[in-house]
Amino acid sequence: MKKYLLMSVAALAATAGYAQVEKASAQKMSAPKAVMQKFERGNKGNMNILKSFTNQTYYLPQGTYYGGWNKEGKGIGAAVIVAPPFTDLTFKNMMAKPTSGSWAMNGKDASSLATEEGNLMLTTSPNGMYYSPTLINGQYDYTFGENNVYYLKGQIQSLASAGMVSTTNSIPVEDGYAVLPYYAMNDHGSSQINSKVSSNTLVGYGFLEGTGYLFGAGSVTGENNVVTKAVSAAQIFNAPGADLYIEDFFLGGALSFKVGGPISGDQKITAYIINVEEVDGEYQLGKETIATFAASADDLSGFTEAVNGWSAGTGQYKGKTPYSGTVTFYNTDVDKDPLTGAESPKPVVIPAGKPFAIVISGLDQCDLGMSCIIANDEDNGVRGMVITEGGTSYSYKDKIGIRLGLDAIFEKISVPSTGFLNYESEPSFPSNKFHGWNVLRVSNDGKTVDTDELGGTNFNEGVAFVGTSTAWVDDNDTPYYDIEVEYVEGGEGWITGYQYDDRYYDASEGLSGYNMLAPTCDALPAGVKGRAARITVYGRGDVKADNTILVLQGDIDYTSGIDNAIVSKDNANTSNRMFNLSGQEVGKNYKGVVVKNGKKFLNK
Repeated sequence: MKKYLLMSVAALAATAGYAQVEKASAQKMSAPKAVMQKFERGNKGNMNILKSFTNQTYYLPQGTYYGGWNKEGKGIGAAVIVAPPFTDLTFKNMMAKPTSGSWAMNGKDASSLATEEGNLMLTTSPNGMYYSPTLINGQYDYTFGENNVYYLKGQIQSLASAGMVSTTNSIPVEDGYAVLPYYAMNDHGSSQINSKVSSNTLVGYGFLEGTGYLFGAGSVTGENNVVTKAVSAAQIFNAPGADLYIEDFFLGGALSFKVGGPISGDQKITAYIINVEEVDGEYQLGKETIATFAASADDLSGFTEAVNGWSAGTGQYKGKTPYSGTVTFYNTDVDKDPLTGAESPKPVVIPAGKPFAIVISGLDQCDLGMSCIIANDEDNGVRGMVITEGGTSYSYKDKIGIRLGLDAIFEKISVPSTGFLNYESEPSFPSNKFHGWNVLRVSNDGKTVDTDELGGTNFNEGVAFVGTSTAWVDDNDTPYYDIEVEYVEGGEGWITGYQYDDRYYDASEGLSGYNMLAPTCDALPAGVKGRAARITVYGRGDVKADNTILVLQGDIDYTSGIDNAIVSKDNANTSNRMFNLSGQEVGKNYKGVVVKNGKKFLNK
């Protein structure tokens, strides 16, 4: 019996993968000096608003970001919206009479994806790329991405004939690319392909006195001609639509008038991820520090003379040569490998629905300039800020943000229950007894796993389905995902491990994005009537699945497994059983590396 998702995305939405574009060269520009304005609070940016030339409008889904280029300066020329997987994305129709319009994708009718309110809803899967929708009103239409400079200039029409919606969170390892960074930017390309194509990325012409930077080092003449130094710069990011796992962040196209870059010797630049508060419908910087990051001289890359770039320094830098490169910031809090002692920066997880900001400080102690991205007039994205010694914040009247990329991924794990596979709608399916694909029953001898109440039928799967943002393991077969067991009834330690099957994960249809998971269990001991446990799947940054897997064995029903008290997590995985690296159980006198409760230890 062929399996299909009940809620699969229409084929008309899918598109082929992107081609890759080599690093762009800089382009000299002759833009006027940007005008700053003093402000007390940042602008609210819950939605990115795009407005076509014909006033046909739709909002991009909340919780999405714009795709940018990575630290190596590689990316694509299309306008890209990056979205979390397993998510219903709503493109809000802002026409005066939304239901009078119609939707299309890739030139095909998409009315099946329209809601009663006239919006378009797209359900995403991992590693998906979808044509951006077209809103049609009579003879006029609007498609996100047609404001892309590549599209307008006609340089690479094959890549940028329209925008894209992508859930491809990570660039393939074999291409040598980092995790896809996110920029707070509009639907123009994030950089230019050679000097023939203009870009919305600028690297200078700012108001900061003494340097001419847009954001970074310099000074500001304020009220009563009082001059104060810029000490920090901040960029607010809208709330992510799923937990956002951040490994590091970087300033692409950073500037300095110093050979080799803005940091030297033992000097460090500190940056903070902080919370954002909403006051009177507007965003403002909060007071809670989520994580502290830093960049040293070792974290500079690619700083070379910007021969074709910005050369409009002011004050002490007037006429001097600028250098451009990348500055990467890493978490100062580290993880330590218990076996080797090696340290690595801890990733940070921003919870879904929580806006945040990145504040780069110490600008009065270094020569650092930051590139920017410019939004459309209609784009309600949050502006970047310059903050001076006295705490006064400034932003540009034009909607200009800091070109700040995140090496990040939307981490979301989906464990479906009902309404998932196509044959749930078949007349012979035992819907009255079925509890969900996440309820498994193990035979008394521990050798067989069935979907509860479906054993012996053609509908039996014998696995739970687990949707993950990326493949279960990396290229070295090291898991990104793991399980935690909470024992409900009948004792502990009887679930000894799990098996997973990812044969459908990269499929073009059906179960794409889903793995199949089944527990390995001991036989039911004599004298134990029945037992139950729950499995929780965890991913990067301890992000947990949206649902649990219930495992039953023996004479125990679904209701008992749900209602009985659950062992606390502190005691859930405290079995004393140990295994060597070959998976064989060993005793306490075993010498060497052992695995206990899913963690490696050196047993001496």
